[in-house]
Amino acid sequence: MHPVTVLTIGSVKKPFWQQAVDHYQRCLRSRLRLTLTALSPGRGPRDRCREEEARRILSQITPRHRLLVLHDAGPARTSAEFARLLGGLWDKGLVPCFAVGGPFGLTPQLLDAAWDQVSLGPMTLPHELALVVLLEQLYRASTILAGVAYHY
Repeated sequence: MHPVTVLTIGSVKKPFWQQAVDHYQRCLRSRLRLTLTALSPGRGPRDRCREEEARRILSQITPRHRLLVLHDAGPARTSAEFARLLGGLWDKGLVPCFAVGGPFGLTPQLLDAAWDQVSLGPMTLPHELALVVLLEQLYRASTILAGVAYHY
């Protein structure tokens, strides 16, 4: 099974988002080795929060990780292109590590440190919804790469 790491700022608070996260974690169990880690949100003014959160995210990155940050300005990809991106990393023995920022977004330094950006669309999403959409797309990518009919 291929490894994937997802780092989020803060935990999922609303029960309906948690139900969706749980659903996709169950779906992914047989397809990917998912590590989902909720990091503490920063405290204080907006910029200080974002800087603390960026440090926490970067402290989790290992040499095998390729940091992919969720960012609305990232390149638009189809689900098939997203699957190819993941497959290419796995073929090289690398671990995709996704960062889902908190309510104040990501620092320019974190965006610069990222191997790539992943856009879920041009609209800003609540970070809990972004997590659910990411997990669904990870599941979809795993079925595309396996040739399973879910995607079609």
